[in-house]
Amino acid sequence: MWTICLTITDATGCTNTTCYQFSLLRLTNAPITINVVNGTTGVNSSDLVSALTVAPNPATDALNAQFNISRKLLFHSASVQ
Repeated sequence: MWTICLTITDATGCTNTTCYQFSLLRLTNAPITINVVNGTTGVNSSDLVSALTVAPNPATDALNAQFNISRKLLFHSASVQ
């Protein structure tokens, strides 16, 4: 069992670490190579702004945000003060 951790720091200094466990079966004595490649790290902000609908505006207790884009978005948490 191998544990591989990846720590990512963005341009604003936010850091996130995630770890995965892998069971790698070695059939020979050849070394195991794991390649880490750069993936897409964001979307063009003008695309995002034009695809965003927020209601009601202004809001008091709750806010609905709708993104009409063909990309997958992942929100970990959001807090607005």
